[in-house]
Amino acid sequence: MRLFIAVNFSQKTLDRLFDMVGKLRENAKRGTFSKRENLHLTLAFLGEVGFDRLDLVKQAMDEVAASSFELVISGVGRFKREDGDIVWAAVRECRELDSVYRQLRRGLEERGFRLDGGRFTPHITLGRRVVTEKDIREIFGRFEIREKAQKVSLILSEREEGGMRYTEIYGKELRRDEDEG
Repeated sequence: MRLFIAVNFSQKTLDRLFDMVGKLRENAKRGTFSKRENLHLTLAFLGEVGFDRLDLVKQAMDEVAASSFELVISGVGRFKREDGDIVWAAVRECRELDSVYRQLRRGLEERGFRLDGGRFTPHITLGRRVVTEKDIREIFGRFEIREKAQKVSLILSEREEGGMRYTEIYGKELRRDEDEG
């Protein structure tokens, strides 16, 4: 099973992000663009995981001690690639998000999972292998999307005709603030 752990978004946020995918598609010479239902914020990419290790992943997720928190999506970036860039929406620095990430990473590594050692750059991929003439900041202008992160999800990634399909197979609810009711 090919797995990753992510924060999924509300329908309203998915709509706004998918509007951005549309703008990118309109302004790109070429690229592969994210499907609406696949937009998410990856916290940990696990890769191929045997069914026998699934409970270890769930244990690491269950150990995360955090309250729900607000994410702010604002700005765009790109990871340069020879065959076209990965274009993404940026997530502002967030102490609570960093804490959830560190807790997950520690719990997974303690259980023998090897994770990418790079710096955590929270982002939402809008397109891959994208080539544009315009600067991407010009395409999107200024924007801000606010989203309440209330759960982390274990996602199964399956290749199917027409791209990838992501399915939540487990979720860890974050504590709700007492003033939320």
